[in-house]
Amino acid sequence: MSSDFFAFLSFWDFMIMVVPLLAAAIAAWYMNRFNKSVAGFLAANRTAGRYLICTAQMETGVGTVGLVAGMEQFSQAGFSLNLWGSIIGFSFLILSVSGLITYRFRETRALTFHQFFEQRYSKGVRVWATGLNVFSGLFTFGLVPGITARFFVYLLGMPTEVEILGATMPTMLPVMIVIMALCLFFSLSGGHLSVMMADCVGGLISSLLFLVVSFAVLMTFSYSQMADAMVLASQPGKSFVDPFDISKQEDFGHLYMIIFWFSVVYFWRGNAWNASFTASAKSAHESQMANILGVWRNLGNVAMTAIIGLGAFVLMHSPDYQGQAEAVRQHLEATIPETDKQLRTQLTLPTALGTLLPEGIKGALAAIMLLGTVAGVSSSLFNFSTGLIQDVFLPLYGKHLGPQRHIRLLRATAIGLAIYSVIFSMFFRIPDFLNMLMALLGGIYLAGIGCVVWGGLYWSRATTAGAWTSLITGGVLSTIGVILQQIWPWFAPWLAKVLGPGPVHDYLLAHAERLPLNGQVISAIIMLICLILFIVVSLLTCKEPHNMDKMLHRGQWAVEGEKATRPGTHFDIRILAGITEHFSRGDKIIAIGVFLYGLIGPLGAAYAVAVNTFGTRWSPYTWFDWHFAWNVVLPLAIGVLTFVWFTWGALVDMRRLVVDLEHQKIDDKDDGLVTHEDEHAAPAAPGDHAQGGQQAQAEQREKA
Repeated sequence: MSSDFFAFLSFWDFMIMVVPLLAAAIAAWYMNRFNKSVAGFLAANRTAGRYLICTAQMETGVGTVGLVAGMEQFSQAGFSLNLWGSIIGFSFLILSVSGLITYRFRETRALTFHQFFEQRYSKGVRVWATGLNVFSGLFTFGLVPGITARFFVYLLGMPTEVEILGATMPTMLPVMIVIMALCLFFSLSGGHLSVMMADCVGGLISSLLFLVVSFAVLMTFSYSQMADAMVLASQPGKSFVDPFDISKQEDFGHLYMIIFWFSVVYFWRGNAWNASFTASAKSAHESQMANILGVWRNLGNVAMTAIIGLGAFVLMHSPDYQGQAEAVRQHLEATIPETDKQLRTQLTLPTALGTLLPEGIKGALAAIMLLGTVAGVSSSLFNFSTGLIQDVFLPLYGKHLGPQRHIRLLRATAIGLAIYSVIFSMFFRIPDFLNMLMALLGGIYLAGIGCVVWGGLYWSRATTAGAWTSLITGGVLSTIGVILQQIWPWFAPWLAKVLGPGPVHDYLLAHAERLPLNGQVISAIIMLICLILFIVVSLLTCKEPHNMDKMLHRGQWAVEGEKATRPGTHFDIRILAGITEHFSRGDKIIAIGVFLYGLIGPLGAAYAVAVNTFGTRWSPYTWFDWHFAWNVVLPLAIGVLTFVWFTWGALVDMRRLVVDLEHQKIDDKDDGLVTHEDEHAAPAAPGDHAQGGQQAQAEQREKA
């Protein structure tokens, strides 16, 4: 690797990376002063506002894994899937604004999803689900440090090996250690209070840097260079711009989009890793508004991801940049062995960005990725460790630990998980595209969890036996799929030899490098099996419908100050936008605005489909114009307009959070433990405070 291939990180790039991280660290350290209870450590004492939540949640999704996976997909499919994504995305908008799952989970007042499983099903289901969550998370989370470290090594032009204390090692190892140490600091300093506040500060800074990086890349290339690169690189059946010409796409085609839609709907909001943000909301309504606002909050990131992917694509495919593209290929071939071709594909566009971005802009992108990665990983560390203690150890232990002992145990678990993830990343092989691999790894938990969450919150006849069946089936089948992916290069030739000559023998040898079915397809098949078994077993074993009002604190079990929200009775835009009686006038405007924005994309996509189906097919250049307008210009323009609005809202929410925490009463028994007395608690008496509901119920039982 020549010394002039990459410029070393300049002083200004370094400062742009470090200063935002210090700001987030100060916020995390400051919030530790309010860490006085388990409910505060786990759910910010349920005091977070909508802008704080949506900004922090956005930041957890801005890590390197998402960017690398997105760029890997872009390198294979370009803009060709975006039209279908616009149509599918509308169903996600409906789910988001409607408050499905989110509203009812918040009404259960559970601190984690798995605490809800004990309330709805049994302690055994809670423990088993948590075990699956942690087991699956140990795979998915274990990949993050390695992917992140490689991204920074290839983006910043670091040598792939480094000598420390006389020992030569891959550069990714010390990079992983530094990143995980940062994440541990954020995760352990003050629990979810610190994580959420640091994520919010990082999100505010990243929102500005999104715009800086986006405009810098757009100024680097001409419009014609971008259009020519994508059109000329397309092949028949593998177009990068024409959504009707992707029939030969092996992985990222129409089937990919169908399975993607089904999967997200199936486990909508059922991912326990994100439950802390939902539990931290002041109310179910604030949680719903955070989800609604999140549709707009993330548009700056959406625009930047599309723009930098496009920029790197141009560098690798435009005839004007043949020299730089060849240097990137040679660097990847020299540093990644032939046996790891998937890694070369994964790191092509990040490596191209390293040679593309000028001084300052490279630091800005690195800062965005570092902030997002620290936010996402620290949240994952926090949620995995709390899940293990809250939903496995605590139910089995069966009694309260005391706040200090409880929090120390949570922190020790997070440290253990961090050490494990570094070791795991050094040895796990990347056998598939990241999106496909993550689908299968996540399926160990998610394949069975979707029907358990939907059924538990909305179907009174869902049973414990049905939940057990779904969770066990999903975990076992997905684990088998993961193992097959890892051993396939050895297993396929061995099996072919055992079977002897024949069509199966020839098929196995023709697909010896990679499992014929990708991880996403395998995961979708397993989800369908779990769903069918859950329904059948529940119907066969249900003896009495579950008391849903009691679980959701409605009717005689209502907690004063947290009234259940009922849907409207008239079918109009307010119902479609998820508006209820709790919405203020401003809330209604926001919800309807988000709904209408979400409607523009699908309507535009429907128009394009109709014109190209019944009229004249558009040329590839016309398709590029279409995609550029919808995926670059529109989200970037809205990102600029909403930047000031959301920044101000988040700052106000941060101040209110601090004020509320300073004056809030602490309930040490609010620690997520479900006891026999809790299950048979008397209705809340008038005057019970919303945040002290559990203590008030205990006092009422004593009087009775």
